[in-house]
Amino acid sequence: MKPHRRDMSYAVALANRGFDEEQIARALAAPERDGVHRGSEEYWKLLKTRGARAAEAYARRTAERAVAFVRENPAIRGRPEGVRRVLEIRAAADRLPWFTYGGPRARRVLEAALLVGLRVGSVSFGLALREWAELAGVDIAAVRAERRVLEDLGWIARRPADRGWRTGRYRLRPGLHIHTAGLSLIGGGANVPGYTQPDPSHDAFDENALGDSGWYLMNTITRARASVAEIALRTGLDLEDADEWIRRLEALGLVVMRGATVEPSADLAERLGVVAETLGTAGAGEIRRERHRQEREAFRARHGVATEVSV
Repeated sequence: MKPHRRDMSYAVALANRGFDEEQIARALAAPERDGVHRGSEEYWKLLKTRGARAAEAYARRTAERAVAFVRENPAIRGRPEGVRRVLEIRAAADRLPWFTYGGPRARRVLEAALLVGLRVGSVSFGLALREWAELAGVDIAAVRAERRVLEDLGWIARRPADRGWRTGRYRLRPGLHIHTAGLSLIGGGANVPGYTQPDPSHDAFDENALGDSGWYLMNTITRARASVAEIALRTGLDLEDADEWIRRLEALGLVVMRGATVEPSADLAERLGVVAETLGTAGAGEIRRERHRQEREAFRARHGVATEVSV
């Protein structure tokens, strides 16, 4: 780990214990004892090469960043707090127009990671690419591509040491420049009463059926009742394209129009199954899971290990 990253991790740990900026800066400047730096090696390097002013500025800057980070991302203490944090991140994601922001497929792949976070009650977890692909309802190449997009946008951080044979370790974060402090879950992450957000792995959203755009639009519609114009605004989709999509979803029985308002069908779960049958994609997820099972077995037999490549 690079020195400045190690210092930041140390400073955040102190901030989580209640240290203020001055106390953290002093800890980073702690002298060497028994040949071991108790504080920051970078601080002492700067002190020797650039003088006290540069070293103290580095310690102060690191302390300020650590305190600000902890204020924005308080320590998770227990599963309920972990679930709340994951829901806050989902709510932040739901407030963005992904057709113009990162793409509906990136939002779909992010949703699969959010589901894992909710399942384990934490923003940090391990996730193999094949499982991620199964949860998102896409192929592994798509997960690799969208993982890079999500990393660049700041929604997912991958542990740098995770390479080779290891299952990837990830941490969910609100995207770059996205703040969740005090964020209400109403209107973002909350659902129309009686409905849950659609499963991204459902066969109805296979690439040969409704695909990423269909999932993203249904995800938006199940969160809040809205007009076609409002849906277009929330998703970043052109109004004409949004109208065309809503007409298609209505024809498939997935949504109904109540005046100018679009609502999910009362029997949405059943209708999604019918759509998969109608569009010829029923069983696509099971085929993907079986293919991955065979690939896992072949990999383990070839390498004699119990885990799979995560890169």
